[in-house]
Amino acid sequence: MAQSVATMAFASYGASGITGTAAELTADLNVFLNGGASPLAPAPWKGFFPQYNQAGAQQLAGGDWSVVWGPVVILPPGTVGTDTAANSMYVAYSPSNAMYVVAIAGTDFTSVYDWLEEDFYVDPPLVAWPLSAQDMCQGTVTDPSAAGISVATCTGVTNLKSMTGSSAAGPGAISLYDFLTSGVPAGTQQNSTLVFTGHSLAGALSPTLAFDYKLNGGGSWGAMRVLALAGPTPGNTAFSNAFGAAFPQAQSDDSKLPWNTNFRNTLDIVPHAWDDLSAFLPKATFVPQPTRYRSKWGLLSGGIYSAVWSGIHSAMNAVQNASYTPITYQDVNPGYGHFNATGDWDPQVPSGKINSLTELGPWVEWAHHDGYVYYFQLPQLAMFPAKATRAVANEERIARRRLTAQLYLLKTAAYAPEVEKPAEPDEAG
Repeated sequence: MAQSVATMAFASYGASGITGTAAELTADLNVFLNGGASPLAPAPWKGFFPQYNQAGAQQLAGGDWSVVWGPVVILPPGTVGTDTAANSMYVAYSPSNAMYVVAIAGTDFTSVYDWLEEDFYVDPPLVAWPLSAQDMCQGTVTDPSAAGISVATCTGVTNLKSMTGSSAAGPGAISLYDFLTSGVPAGTQQNSTLVFTGHSLAGALSPTLAFDYKLNGGGSWGAMRVLALAGPTPGNTAFSNAFGAAFPQAQSDDSKLPWNTNFRNTLDIVPHAWDDLSAFLPKATFVPQPTRYRSKWGLLSGGIYSAVWSGIHSAMNAVQNASYTPITYQDVNPGYGHFNATGDWDPQVPSGKINSLTELGPWVEWAHHDGYVYYFQLPQLAMFPAKATRAVANEERIARRRLTAQLYLLKTAAYAPEVEKPAEPDEAG
């Protein structure tokens, strides 16, 4: 069951990397999940649920899942016209399992808004927890003993709470909370389990949204669970303790996937933000020896080491007074590797020296995505073709990432450590 939930988390990415209006992207995600004709595919799309409800080795548990709320995709606030998704979410239900799953998409890697507002806006002060409508995601928490979450996490959760979608409860669009509380009959709730899940950014948003929903009534569910993958740290120590008390770790049907847990690939930098970034490039290694270039990604050239070191330590300096503490987590180590063109797992061993960010990128991305799919034995989901109509072209993807990096460096300039470019190993002797 938990494995099926994790698969649904990745299915929420169905409209990622595509430009459109909110209505167009919502329709795209609907086709991705449920099937049908789409301008993004050369032939009718089979659909995630029709495909994985079928009997087979990778069948979703029960084989009777369907979307009962949403899907909904929103653009960055204030967007006029088209853009890539800011947030995406849907709810699926299985009668045979008596389970509802709230699946939330993580960062759209082509969204500058996601990177800057929902990922990187983590410098203190934090937003007071529990959330209130009056806070408007304004950071006010300066006392480390008071519970707080990052402005980034608050922004994402607030966006999710504002989304309205069609549902099986009847005509008209309603919010997620209204659907879960009043759109599902109380008798059904009492005999059902409600699960919040997501990967990456959504690995922080899903537990926080679940906690917020629980604090705001939470319906009358038989059980509420969270399954987070690769989530960065949402808040401080007091928040982490409060979450652990509200959602104690519980065993699922899969020993690898206990409920109410954030799963962290030890080779993935994302879930180590914002409390353990130094593990990837410790400041202590910055000494005039060749070993200073070592990282969890392998040996870095002097220039790349300097750039990455500066970025990591800028972030560490920015959050040093925030007391970020991870929620309950479990480390996993699938090893480096990726799925090749034939769908087979191709183990990789860092060798040689990484000389550019272009060379470093695949190692970071493999650890953040493929490693989880492989470790938990999830299906490799076919996405809409990369060259589809409205898909963000590769040149535009690079330009957006470059812009994000530039804006992030401007944002963290005040926290940047003073560092000189190290000599290359053959110069250091």
